[in-house]
Amino acid sequence: MAKNETLINKQKLAIILEKEVNCTFAPLDNATLHFKIYEGSKITILENKGIYSRIKRFDNKIGWIKKDSYEAI
Repeated sequence: MAKNETLINKQKLAIILEKEVNCTFAPLDNATLHFKIYEGSKITILENKGIYSRIKRFDNKIGWIKKDSYEAI
């Protein structure tokens, strides 16, 4: 149980800053679009890889976006 709590505490909340952000299946420039996320949306940062972050949306959809499209809160 403590291990799960630690993982949750390491996840950070953020807000999308750009009007519209493409969220992809992989952390690549030419990756397939999975969904779009919009300015003001609250997300959870799960992992960072290079210039990308793996995020979780309010409905639990997970995908990759560029780090410069959000700000941690």
